[in-house]
Amino acid sequence: MGSEVESPQDDENRVLAATLPVGAPAAPPPKPKRIIAPKTAKPVKIDGVLDEEVWGKAPSTGPFVDTLNGGPVPWKTEAKFAWDEKNLYVAFMCMDEDVWSSLKKRDDKLWTQEAVEVFVDANGDGKDYIELQVNPHGAIFDSFLPAYRKNQNDWNSKLTTAVKVEGTVDKRDDKDKGWNVEIAIPWADVRGRAKEPELPPKAGAMMRANLFRMDQPKGKPQRAAAWSPPMVGDFHVLDKFGELAFGDEEGKIPAGSAAAAPVPPPKTGRMPLAPGRKYSLRS
Repeated sequence: MGSEVESPQDDENRVLAATLPVGAPAAPPPKPKRIIAPKTAKPVKIDGVLDEEVWGKAPSTGPFVDTLNGGPVPWKTEAKFAWDEKNLYVAFMCMDEDVWSSLKKRDDKLWTQEAVEVFVDANGDGKDYIELQVNPHGAIFDSFLPAYRKNQNDWNSKLTTAVKVEGTVDKRDDKDKGWNVEIAIPWADVRGRAKEPELPPKAGAMMRANLFRMDQPKGKPQRAAAWSPPMVGDFHVLDKFGELAFGDEEGKIPAGSAAAAPVPPPKTGRMPLAPGRKYSLRS
């Protein structure tokens, strides 16, 4: 016969199924996403065609992920950043078999259909930030927020944008390939109505930012993807924003600069999520 091993028991002869350590250290939070925006010596032509030299050297965000769980999504979206003395540039590349939107006016509710979104917390304080959106028609939504979800939609930025569609916008019964978006945001608008930080930045400076895409294929529910997933149904989670670092013309970060060291997540002014409340994709 094989030998039997007695299970450990407590003082009342109950079998101990498992022992859990007390006071074990919590797992460290995941590092925030980070991307470097190289500086360009030549202004970017805003035409939706990403053929400038700086877009060739700018690193990609990689495929956007599910906003709620950080997992992969079947529709591919990538983005890049660049900058010069006048503008912050953002480029989106969106695969899309059904490019459409019925919204064409400034500050329409672009997020209810198909759009790309840019959030920037320029001073990284987790309080004031800007929200910008562009849809396949090139329509713009822009808002300054002095605090969590305190949208001031009367603020109008001077951003310029262009969309290049591979396919036919609003023709729902054919098969498209996708759409690109190019955005130039003047530095005064990157901070909205705030007075800080001093802009344009210097190589080695750091901001907090996040990027999103809303997509809605024909006959299917709307879906969302993010660069840095908020992990809840709220795009305004500032402490989940990624780090936007400004590099030189080679895309390098100067030693000893703010961007050369990891930056802890900011203290956020967002309200706690209400227990039991159902949150939508971007409620």
